[in-house]
Amino acid sequence: MNKQLEKLLVIVPYRDREKHLQIFIPYIIQTLQQQNIDYNIVVVEQSYGKLFNRGLLCNIGFQLFSKDFEYICIHDIDIIGKDFDYRYEPVITHISARPKNKNYKEWYEKCIGGVVLFPTQDFIKINGFSNEYWGWGCEDDDLRIRCDLMKIAIQRKKCKYEHLEQKESPENYSKQERINNVPGYAKNLERLNNFKEIKDKNILLHSGINNSMQYCLEYNIINNDQYTLIKCNI
Repeated sequence: MNKQLEKLLVIVPYRDREKHLQIFIPYIIQTLQQQNIDYNIVVVEQSYGKLFNRGLLCNIGFQLFSKDFEYICIHDIDIIGKDFDYRYEPVITHISARPKNKNYKEWYEKCIGGVVLFPTQDFIKINGFSNEYWGWGCEDDDLRIRCDLMKIAIQRKKCKYEHLEQKESPENYSKQERINNVPGYAKNLERLNNFKEIKDKNILLHSGINNSMQYCLEYNIINNDQYTLIKCNI
């Protein structure tokens, strides 16, 4: 396939981060244009009332907009890459592996959080994210288990990044601090541990892209020159 024809869909889960959005959009547009990538950016915004569900928002964005794109990028809105390469790779590629706040030391080997490139067909094979992780944490670890179950290869680009200014992140908490203080984390961890024990492909297919729109009571698509916004009531 001619690389000039490989189109990228960037999916950004979002809520209440307007300052980050104002920084992120010019950054990602400039970087993608410099790398001569044919792209579309979709920001999927969750309404208030429920704990944030990163995986579900990514699935909704994929379900609504992935047609005609050879690969996708799941991208947290508070991450700016110093040397990110968003060009097509034939395998799942974790590109946010070296955070500035950890002196650019790599995340643990199985980590695929933050910013990840997926060939579209691979994201379909793993049925995307689980829709069942509400609040912070564990949805990306579940995603990794799905990849392992389906025997899909993952590679890592050793790119450096920094987080945009924000309140203290649960990433810096101990496991017990997360359990005690982070809404949703204890239930998410229990769900993840149960999933590790089951290791059943039928369970894998139970929740994901296939039923993500069932959670969406209504949505509104707003187009502008720089990106598409999906406002979701879930």
